[in-house]
Amino acid sequence: MPLSDAVVRELRAELDRLEQSKAELDARISGIRIVLNGSLNGHRAAATNGTAAPVMPIAKKNGVTLRSAILDILRETRVADVAEVTRRLNEHGFTVGGATSLRERTSHELRRLRTRGIVTRRRSKYRLAAGPALAEAAADAAHSG
Repeated sequence: MPLSDAVVRELRAELDRLEQSKAELDARISGIRIVLNGSLNGHRAAATNGTAAPVMPIAKKNGVTLRSAILDILRETRVADVAEVTRRLNEHGFTVGGATSLRERTSHELRRLRTRGIVTRRRSKYRLAAGPALAEAAADAAHSG
C-alpha cells in the first residue's frame, strides 16, 4: 500500500528534525569527550574512535595549554569577551610565535569551544556552558595532568 504525499512529507519533516537533533547531540557529545579526554600536556583521545592521538597545543606556558588557560579564566571571571581573556593571558605570560596573534588564537579557540558546546556566547561575551556536569568536566580537564 503506497503512502500518501502528505504522509511522505510528514515523515521527511520528522526525519529532518531527528537528523538535526542527532547532529546537535553529536556535537555536544564530541565537546564533552574533548573536555573529559583533554589534558595539560596537549594529548587527547580522538573523538572518532577513542584511540590516542597527539594534538599540538596552540600555545603553552609552563606546560599549560591555551585551551586550559582559557577555561581557567572563564571559571574565574564567569563572563568575558575575547579582549578580556587575551588581556588575562598576557598577564599570565602567554606568548605565541608566528604570524597569528594571541588575540586571534584566543578568538579561534573560543569559537572551537563554542561549537563543541563547552562555552556559550551572548552579546560577544563567553561563559562556560550551563550544564553543571560540563562545567565540572571542564574544570577537571584544565587541572588534571
